[in-house]
Amino acid sequence: MLCKRIIGVIVCVCVLYSAPFAQNTTEPTEKNPLLFRLETTKILGYQIFNDTFTYNPGIGFAFIGNAEISPSFLFGGGCGYMQLKNERFLPIFIDLKSYKQNSDNLIYLSIQGGYSFGWNQAITNIQGYDFSGGIFVGFGIGKTISIHQKAELSIQLSYRHQFAIMKYSIINTALPADVLMLNPNVSNYTKYNYDMIAISAALTFL
Repeated sequence: MLCKRIIGVIVCVCVLYSAPFAQNTTEPTEKNPLLFRLETTKILGYQIFNDTFTYNPGIGFAFIGNAEISPSFLFGGGCGYMQLKNERFLPIFIDLKSYKQNSDNLIYLSIQGGYSFGWNQAITNIQGYDFSGGIFVGFGIGKTISIHQKAELSIQLSYRHQFAIMKYSIINTALPADVLMLNPNVSNYTKYNYDMIAISAALTFL
């Protein structure tokens, strides 16, 4: 008796779950010209400094909006958040996508470019140091999988590069006293480069 009830509940759940997918299957649905995507990313990153490589992994999130220019090309933009070991970035970027085939499961090429605002958790309370972001670029290849009339899942593998600058002021005691009084601090900077392999999963709302 209990087994029959369990089977009955499973059947009811399956019917209710499949009902939205079964409706209007013979009628074409209107396609939204604007697509919105929520993306989460695992970052396998390396930081280049003084010709040395340092492993610097992290995570990322992004919200992206696209307009369909043609059946095989999307143009849009987005903003996001990247968290590495100590560095934090807020990228604002243009997003381009080109699809290579026309089916429910599409392979696409992706290009992103923009600017990231940045800060460094390790030097937040250290006076005289200022970490800032820079230009952000990314190139990727991915695949979309249709999971609903109004949603699709994307899996993407991409290469990303992030520029950053560390500015700091030092007291130059070697200067003459009269010059030191006028300009006691000398500003210096160091350029940082972050090379990242990113594995992303995204949900697009059609």
